[in-house]
Amino acid sequence: MYHAVLGITLLPASLIAGLLYDKVNLNAPFYFCSLMALIASSLITTFTVVDRINKRNNNLTYFP
Repeated sequence: MYHAVLGITLLPASLIAGLLYDKVNLNAPFYFCSLMALIASSLITTFTVVDRINKRNNNLTYFP
């Protein structure tokens, strides 16, 4: 499954990088890659923090 998803996403990634390289400038693919990595790391961090908060709140026991 991993290799199938990787193969499916590599073709559009190469096409986007090629278009940016040809149409914008030589550095555009690297800026785009940096932006995507920053967005991905931000999302991973956000979801990890939210998951930890949810787990902490669910482990609380309330006694009437």
